[in-house]
Amino acid sequence: MNKAFPINQIFDIKKVYPVPTAKERDYCAQGHRDDMIVRHLMQRRLHQAYNSIVGVIDVDNNDMFRCLDVDLLVITTHNNIVSVEIKVDDYPEVRDKDGKLHKYIFVETVSNDKKGTPGWLYSSAANVFLYYFKRLNRFIMIKADTLRKYVADNIDRLQHKTARTFSKDNKTVMYHSHGVLVDVYELDLPLLYFRGGDPYKWAENELIDAGKLEPLTPLEAAQNEYGIEF
Repeated sequence: MNKAFPINQIFDIKKVYPVPTAKERDYCAQGHRDDMIVRHLMQRRLHQAYNSIVGVIDVDNNDMFRCLDVDLLVITTHNNIVSVEIKVDDYPEVRDKDGKLHKYIFVETVSNDKKGTPGWLYSSAANVFLYYFKRLNRFIMIKADTLRKYVADNIDRLQHKTARTFSKDNKTVMYHSHGVLVDVYELDLPLLYFRGGDPYKWAENELIDAGKLEPLTPLEAAQNEYGIEF
């Protein structure tokens, strides 16, 4: 009786098609969920962090603002309107060999290397980039011009990273995005927080209760905790 040969002895699947990582596979699903939750959180509570803020409007459903990479419009006490783009970060702090803590963010400089399109650092019309750090329950507000100048002034020493975007069948790399890692602790800006429990969870539960977001199943929640596709 002939033994069946393992398929990986016939040909190496990984050499035929690039295989996305778990982070790449669940990026879109969890990314959209994160964006919705943090937009809701900021719309409800951003005024608590800044006395000068009197109103926050979620404009994600507006096609014009979506094309401009603007998520929120913030209204100040002087009736100024500040446009904000939200980024949700799920990476931990890291400690170097000297014991110093760093919190790196990925700043996209090229969004599609096949088309040569600029990354959101340059294409976004937002006045401010807001990074929400899920693991820290903290967020930071960075003026767009400040971040652009910092990247330009330090481009030669910053660590460069590349991200892959796959086709829907996960078999073909459609294009690569490029960017740099910026340590937010070098920017000398305060990390802000909301008092009272876990603000991300609070916002998620409120959206679920309102019927605007589906709850995760226990399996999905467990998989998501470890960054596995669900």
